[in-house]
Amino acid sequence: MSRRVALAMRLRFAVLAPWREAVRRGLSVLAMPPNAFLGLRLLYDTVDAIWHGVGDDSTDFSFYTKRATLAGIYAAAMLFWLDDRSPDFADTQAFIERRLADLHRLTGLRERLATAADSLPNPFRLVRRSR
Repeated sequence: MSRRVALAMRLRFAVLAPWREAVRRGLSVLAMPPNAFLGLRLLYDTVDAIWHGVGDDSTDFSFYTKRATLAGIYAAAMLFWLDDRSPDFADTQAFIERRLADLHRLTGLRERLATAADSLPNPFRLVRRSR
C-alpha cells in the first residue's frame, strides 16, 4: 500500500510542478488565520483522495488514523518539495520514501507491542480471584 501512496504523491507533485510558485503563494494565503479552516479542509480532501485512489476502503478507526498520518507526511513533503532543486525532484521522492518507511516501522513496532501486551497476565483477573 505504501508504494501506491508514494506513487500517488509523486504524481500529485508532478502535476503541480509547472505551478510551483503559485502553490507556494497559495499556501501562504491558506496559512493566514482566517483561511486556516479552508487549508485544513483542502489538506483533508487531498489525503482522502490519495487513500481512495490507492484502494483504501476502511471504515473503522484506521480510516481516521491513516488520513491523519498521511496529512502530516503530505504537508511535510509539500514544504520539502517547494524548496527542492534536485533533478526531477529526486530529493522529495527520497524524503517521501523515508517518511513512509518510518511510518511502516512505527506500525510494526505498535503491532509487536500489542502482541507482547496480550501475553502479559491480566492484573485485574488476579485481583478477582482473591475475593
